[in-house]
Amino acid sequence: MHSRLRQLLFEYLTRQAPELLINGGAKRSLDGLLSITVEQVSGIEEWLLSKGIPADRVEVICCDLMTRRWRPSKYHYIAGLLATYQPAQYALWRENGTLTYQVSRLIDQCGPAFGAFCFSPANTGDQALTVAICNIIESYIHPTGIAQ
Repeated sequence: MHSRLRQLLFEYLTRQAPELLINGGAKRSLDGLLSITVEQVSGIEEWLLSKGIPADRVEVICCDLMTRRWRPSKYHYIAGLLATYQPAQYALWRENGTLTYQVSRLIDQCGPAFGAFCFSPANTGDQALTVAICNIIESYIHPTGIAQ
């Protein structure tokens, strides 16, 4: 089941946190992340299976536990703000195939703001957080401060 959990985690990260795949760099780094994360739930996995819980249910429980640290998705949060507040830039990056890369770079730029606001499911609608992230996005798109 470890290989199945590893595959499910990789698929989740591909959809919800692609910046980890881009910024993670070396395959060895990603392999390490996957291995460590799956290993962290192995005791729970074994215990649940020993209690007769069906394997498909154990997968769901383990996947929920493994992915909590990446929720909510910073990638989707920033992409959503871009689509809403910078639709022309969003469309341009999407059309030229750099949207995932640019959003990944923005996640790095927004790291301090995400930390300061303790980004979590509870505060994704926080107006101050939205303004802070939108200001960072604006500065990233127009580094000289002059909108084009």
